[in-house]
Amino acid sequence: MRLILVLCLLIINVNASAESKWIDNLNIFGDFRYRHENRQVGSSRHRVRNNIRARVNLGINLSDDLDAEMRFTSGSGTSPRGTNQWLGDGATDGFQKKPFNLSRAFFKWKAFDNASFYAGKMAQPFYKVGKNDLMWDHDVSPEGVAFMYKQALSDNHHLYFNTYEFWVREEKTLDDIHLTGAQLRFSGDYSNSSFNITVANFYYSHIKDAETIWSSTTGYGNTISTKDPDGTANSGDEYTGYDSEFKLLEAGIDFTLKLDFAPIGLFFNMIDNQAVDTEGKANNFGVSLGATKKKGDWKVSYDYRKMERDSALGALVDADYAEGNTDSKGHKLRVDYMFKDNFKFSISHFDNETAVSSGKPVDFDKTMFDFFATF
Repeated sequence: MRLILVLCLLIINVNASAESKWIDNLNIFGDFRYRHENRQVGSSRHRVRNNIRARVNLGINLSDDLDAEMRFTSGSGTSPRGTNQWLGDGATDGFQKKPFNLSRAFFKWKAFDNASFYAGKMAQPFYKVGKNDLMWDHDVSPEGVAFMYKQALSDNHHLYFNTYEFWVREEKTLDDIHLTGAQLRFSGDYSNSSFNITVANFYYSHIKDAETIWSSTTGYGNTISTKDPDGTANSGDEYTGYDSEFKLLEAGIDFTLKLDFAPIGLFFNMIDNQAVDTEGKANNFGVSLGATKKKGDWKVSYDYRKMERDSALGALVDADYAEGNTDSKGHKLRVDYMFKDNFKFSISHFDNETAVSSGKPVDFDKTMFDFFATF
């Protein structure tokens, strides 16, 4: 009897030690945001809306060279760029429970020194100068594989190479839509300044004439039309599809001057869709003063952007700017202030125009008041 008791105690102790080690390797982090929004689109009714956003990340170190991460987020619907949950909206009004979604699930394997391999639904595996969202909304989590390599050229200079293959849509009868690309980045970091220079390409295979991504009724500014595979009107096989290919070349630069008073940041980013002769260019310029890292910090930032119709895939561009559309131009001004190390307030104002190529642009004005808490 004593032997059985001793063995049970040993088993419990071993299991407790294993569980403790597993918990030690687990990292839980995330954020919560409350937003009050005022918006006006053309001559439509002025709207006042509120939403929440919750993001919870679970990261675990599986071994010396292997990590895994999952992200769960709020958000109604299945939009790839939306984690906002509108309060009192028609789908979940009357204080109904709100949905929670799996937004990321991937592993990172350090294949060898300075190189990592990613697989799954992941964070965007490329550098965006000035943290811009000209081509990619920050909430988009692509799905597939990626390889990232970093090489030190000197104490102050580094070279980065990233390549990726994403599955945009798996088709049963048509050719699958893939996104293939690569990015090269050169960086410099000094005592009083830093910079990054990037060039990248993004090629969407078999997307011309394919049904529009995510929404079956709109291209979010892209050139679209009704497709009729059998050529017979009203036969039931009609759908809305893209009129263009997307072979995107992107280049950008950012520069930070580290002043005692406050850091100054500048960036410029441009896109050229090399598959089209017209309506395929976009550019984005921004400037910032300050940084938000601890209590009492502040930051003021401004950017201007212009996007022609087929300069990027409309379904994935920033959802806040110009109501989430290409074929647009305009300004964004933002002010941030840190009340605590983990609590921030920001005001953002968008003064944009959509449907620019029509010759009758539609005004889009939006002001957002945000409270962020991180953990």
